[in-house]
Amino acid sequence: MNRALCSVSMAVVLLSSGALDAYDKLSPFSMVRWNGAVPEVEVGGRWWGLEAIDEAATSDILKFCKSRYGKRWDKRFCEDLVEVLSEMGNVPGATVALRLRDLQTGEIATHKQVKLTRANREAILAARPRSRAGRAASPTSSAPVHRVERKHAKRAHRKFAYLGDRYWNAGVGGAWISAAAAAQDLDQLEWHLTHEYSYRDLTKVDFKRALDAVRAQLADGITYNDFVIQLRKLLALFGDGHTRARGVRQALPRGFLPARVADIDGRLVALKPDGSALLDPDYPYLRALDGVAVETWLRVAARLAPQGSSQMVRFESVDFLPWTNYLRRDLELPPSEAVSITLESTSGKEAKEHKLPLATRPHFFRQRLTEPPQVMPGEIGYLPIPSMSLRSPQVDAVVAKLRQFKNTKGLIIDVRGNDGGNREALDRLFPLFMAANEAPEVLNVARYRMRPAVQAAPRPADGYLRSRMLFPLRAARWTKTQRAVLEKFRKKFRPRWKVDDDEFSDWHYMVATPAGKWHYDKPVIVLMDSTCFSATDIFLGAFEGRSGVTLMGTASSGGSGRSRKTTLANSQVQVRLSSMVSYRRNGKLYDGVGIVPDVVIHPTVADLLGESDSILEAARSRLIAAQKTAESPKKTPEKSKD
Repeated sequence: MNRALCSVSMAVVLLSSGALDAYDKLSPFSMVRWNGAVPEVEVGGRWWGLEAIDEAATSDILKFCKSRYGKRWDKRFCEDLVEVLSEMGNVPGATVALRLRDLQTGEIATHKQVKLTRANREAILAARPRSRAGRAASPTSSAPVHRVERKHAKRAHRKFAYLGDRYWNAGVGGAWISAAAAAQDLDQLEWHLTHEYSYRDLTKVDFKRALDAVRAQLADGITYNDFVIQLRKLLALFGDGHTRARGVRQALPRGFLPARVADIDGRLVALKPDGSALLDPDYPYLRALDGVAVETWLRVAARLAPQGSSQMVRFESVDFLPWTNYLRRDLELPPSEAVSITLESTSGKEAKEHKLPLATRPHFFRQRLTEPPQVMPGEIGYLPIPSMSLRSPQVDAVVAKLRQFKNTKGLIIDVRGNDGGNREALDRLFPLFMAANEAPEVLNVARYRMRPAVQAAPRPADGYLRSRMLFPLRAARWTKTQRAVLEKFRKKFRPRWKVDDDEFSDWHYMVATPAGKWHYDKPVIVLMDSTCFSATDIFLGAFEGRSGVTLMGTASSGGSGRSRKTTLANSQVQVRLSSMVSYRRNGKLYDGVGIVPDVVIHPTVADLLGESDSILEAARSRLIAAQKTAESPKKTPEKSKD
């Protein structure tokens, strides 16, 4: 079975015909930016003011977004326009009419039959444009400003020199922040890192010295964009994929690689910007940019990547490779409106150079699961789960489909490209793989980092992590059987990384209990890749090592931190910091490690082009072979004639 592997960000696809209410992830704009609370859109390579979409005035669309989606109104407008218009009663077709205003002359023009495309929405999703108008500063009463000593500032700057680099961007977000205001925000961040951040000590980062490196370069101030970039670099040092400064993709200078790049076992494949074909059919692999080895570019891009597992660093570095102009500055390469791309043959012996103009927006490679659940040849069930951000009705559809596969002879669960969401799918699905007489099983173990105010308060009976389906032993929800299992488990559990009992809550547990009489008892293969993260890591960790289950693909990125948002008071930069530490049953962390598959297998170039899916076919063949082995009659040894 062939599957198209498209370069779009993951979205929930229909898991059964008519079973789910999912909207197309499309946009008529190639990009969106904000002038205060007013959107400006890029159409036909030009920026315009947006007056209306079909018959819906922009003012009415924004009013609807604010009333329906609250503080996420701008995100919904940018990323979920089809859903917004449909909910308003203005369901868009394949094309829309845009009423646009010339930003220079104020003249109004109507562009008819503008196509809505996934590529447009993908670019907007990657850039994450947000309006900062009217967003209140977060209260700082819980985070008193403490001025830190500066005596180590010069030495800190030498050690963390790249944190002090200046990357000025005059576009949106180029607003100036005074040195005093930025310093106060750094003090606020330092307080949160010290008193609330769960992975503060995991990688032994001297974050106070790193903060001083940024302070030492403030001079008379810093642009908003530069500040976001420096905070992103600093927080990346901790190796926690949930901890980051928001908005770094918009803050980076424009001028992008005119190609999509995908990683195959350490080699980068160069595709055309739309992902439809190789950039050069005879030279599929990327060797160098501007005459500099691509691995050198990736090492620079890695400064923006959380320094966690090696697969996470690699994945994030490739993801930032499109920002050619930004990376040139780190590499001290001269600016240019074009880029020299050196490609090499499959053997690596021949090479060819292409000089191409820079793109106006970044292009990414993302795998998208396009095949619906089905019974494949050989009576093998196929159940794709493209996202963990599923609503209850969508999870109902997944569960119903699994039950329809009860007579299959093997099952493939596909979570490739699934970068997380919530745990409802795991909570509902895992019990359906447990025999009725099986004991409850611990799926995840975690502790919550308690800030000072929480440490002094009474501890709630249900703990602090209900949103992650994690509860302490004292919770009243546990049955007698579950409590007995937990008592036995906690006596044997040995965390690989120990935390301070005074700063962290008691242990919290996620437990699965058999769902009933029926369970799926045939061999299962779970397909995975390095996109898998967060709730998908927990999903993989739950199935890891389970009898009859094989994990196949490439290692997940590794991350489970339950991030909390903090808005820095002066700059209004949003940062997210993890608030819990999360462990697998074997005591290993998710962060910095990830889940390693039982069978490592990489995609092929043909897979990237949508011409095949060799990994899915390998999984199907493996299940069929296991089925034949199980069904073949055992030979009875012949008796000796003697």
